[in-house]
Amino acid sequence: STIHAEEKKQGNGDASPSPEVERFREFLRIPTVSFEGPKGPYQKAVAFLSELLKDVCKLKVVECVKGKPILIATREGTEPGLKSVILNCHYDVVPCVMEKWFCDPFAAILTKDGQIVARGTQDMKCVCMQY
Repeated sequence: STIHAEEKKQGNGDASPSPEVERFREFLRIPTVSFEGPKGPYQKAVAFLSELLKDVCKLKVVECVKGKPILIATREGTEPGLKSVILNCHYDVVPCVMEKWFCDPFAAILTKDGQIVARGTQDMKCVCMQY
């Protein structure tokens, strides 16, 4: 996925990624491979998202399948008479064919031209972070 983040200049003249880009990369580094089932690091992904949302949403974790948590984050609007909106995404990714990758698919490498190379950049961890 190409991320053209606003970058701030450091004292040494090198550009560094914005905090938002670094937060996204941190999330991408959690290897939530779907076919690993309940033994996968899903709890870590939910903990990561919960930490981001705890001050702005009511959080509830549901486990329909033990070890595969679903995070429900609710943010109430200011006009209770309006209809609700649901935003849905998932944080698991399909397994990697390692010989097709030039790097660790969970390293979340930021290239010189602003691209982030990692499993989940487009499907679908990016949507989790956009919400």
